[in-house]
Amino acid sequence: MGLLASFDGGVTLSEVRITATSPETHVEIRTSEGSNPDLSETTRVAAATLSQRETTISLPDPVDSEHVLVWLTKLSPTDGQYQSAIGEIEFVAES
Repeated sequence: MGLLASFDGGVTLSEVRITATSPETHVEIRTSEGSNPDLSETTRVAAATLSQRETTISLPDPVDSEHVLVWLTKLSPTDGQYQSAIGEIEFVAES
């Protein structure tokens, strides 16, 4: 499950900041050429485990893309169940 953000004209992405109250959630940052891709049509550019209220995911190299996918690969264990709550996602362009 994930969230796809589209940027008119594209962006040179250098990092993603995620505000969440779900520690141990695993996420991947992926890019896509299309606005409705299958997961196999995306490219993984970074991955992280959410640990703080705000987690900053720095990309090893800035990436040009019009479509960026934040893909949850593992939900947070909570009271014997698995769930994750994402409050805010900030996409930071290279300056």
